[in-house]
Amino acid sequence: MEEKRDMALNAYHDLWLSKLVVEHTLIRVKNESKEFASHPDLVLTAGPFTILTIALTPASAHEPELYRLCTNTEEKIVTDLTKFELALCEPVVEEGTMSFRAKGEYLSLIDFTAQHGILTIAPGVLRSLMARMKIKKAGSLTHRLRVELFLQTVGCSQTYIEEIMQQIPEKPPRRRKARDEPGDEEAEDSIFCQN
Repeated sequence: MEEKRDMALNAYHDLWLSKLVVEHTLIRVKNESKEFASHPDLVLTAGPFTILTIALTPASAHEPELYRLCTNTEEKIVTDLTKFELALCEPVVEEGTMSFRAKGEYLSLIDFTAQHGILTIAPGVLRSLMARMKIKKAGSLTHRLRVELFLQTVGCSQTYIEEIMQQIPEKPPRRRKARDEPGDEEAEDSIFCQN
């Protein structure tokens, strides 16, 4: 009984991983034989706890990289950084039908985040990802420095890192309010003495 409880708690603590998945991408999942599924799914929604996908089937035998939508949707839980691969999705319209194909190669969640999701990732999610990857000192850094450290750890080129860093704005330091500034007591009193 205690073992099942621990498994449930561990699964609950890993639900944040679905925030790494980007909507409208193709996702492949590793099956029991440790191989990725031959047909990807299209991600409809991602996070905060699960992802909603729709199944895809090959559009034709002579073009196996093109996929059409099925009617089956499935809610999935992302529990591991290594069991999922993502690729950007490109719609293709031919003869009045719409198909989808991967635009580029499939990447692991970590590599996909570094290549395509780094500008939109929430600071807390990046901090959690870096803690999961056991990158030290990431918790004490600003988001901007955390992005740089993450990209360096993943092995991105210095020119790519510089391009990304130019797109992330510098956040001005927060001005802390002194406790004994005049006017504080008046503000507190006005909260309780409203007529």
